[in-house]
Amino acid sequence: MVMITAKEYQPSLIYIDEAEKVMPGKKKKKKGQKKAKKNDMTNPNRIKVALTKWRAKWITEDTRITIIGCTSEPHEGNKKDFRKFYDKAVYFPFPDYTTRRLMWKTFIS
Repeated sequence: MVMITAKEYQPSLIYIDEAEKVMPGKKKKKKGQKKAKKNDMTNPNRIKVALTKWRAKWITEDTRITIIGCTSEPHEGNKKDFRKFYDKAVYFPFPDYTTRRLMWKTFIS
């Protein structure tokens, strides 16, 4: 539904927050833990596969749809999937104490 709406109301922007949960990295299986089923609604791999198919189907050279993924924990996600899905990556490190202090001073005044 999101892609249909985005294509209808171009130019469109699709924002994915906590992208590391959509494309999770490899996790160690604990003893006694069952494997997630493919049709399980909570399985993040289901969402990753669907997003990849939708992107290939709906976003072409003619469409004006942009997908932005944001994460505060990029190390938790699968870097290979991030590179394959997103065209560009920009890394902003957390500011240090001095920078935060200057930002607060600026924003308060």
